Amino acid sequence: VMKKSVAGMFRLVAAVILISAMVGCGGGERGTGTDSEEALGHFQEGEELLENGQLGASIAAFTRAIRADPDFIDAYNKRGDVSMVIRRWPDAVSNFDEVLRLDSDNVQAYYNRAFAYSQMERPEAAVSDYTEVVNRESGHAEAFSNRGSQYIRMGLPALALEDFDSAIEINGELSRAYVGMAIAYSMLEMPEEAQTAIDDSVERGYIEYNVKRMIERALTEYQMVEDFQ
Repeated sequence: VMKKSVAGMFRLVAAVILISAMVGCGGGERGTGTDSEEALGHFQEGEELLENGQLGASIAAFTRAIRADPDFIDAYNKRGDVSMVIRRWPDAVSNFDEVLRLDSDNVQAYYNRAFAYSQMERPEAAVSDYTEVVNRESGHAEAFSNRGSQYIRMGLPALALEDFDSAIEINGELSRAYVGMAIAYSMLEMPEEAQTAIDDSVERGYIEYNVKRMIERALTEYQMVEDFQ
């Protein structure tokens, strides 16, 4: 029971400072189409269904496109995106696996798969994919911030702090990075620095009471991790 509890550490805390699922899935990179008219027709049908909010039907259409052309990257990306929207995280991972099989430098697929892993409570896998993102795009503030949130989930505040610092250097208005920084400083028993980060997050739209509640929860869970180890 304790192992299961530890595996779920920081879920709610990390969720607050993660980018939202809709931004996280954000649409795959385009650029690899298809020579199959049948596949393209199914893909366009899927996009129309998606625009009309028919998510299940759009997945079926993208699946037909993939059957017509198993190397159709855009169809895997779109099917992965919709899987994220309906919170079918393993399905999303499988789709982005296929994208990366076909295009190992597809930054958006690494980013999206990382988010899906985070929702499956697989922080180590998420960290690995966010690392692939920042290695390819060193100015990706959201990836640094999201990787920091995974380090918090893993009980590694020093590494988290480095990532939040990097995110803020790139984008000084990334409010959730200040929240993460406040949590990391609190874990490291640096109250003055934590309060400064809280103030910075409040300036960017967070409510101080809510941030402090997140910190309290993180500290409680961090101590549970320490006790378990």
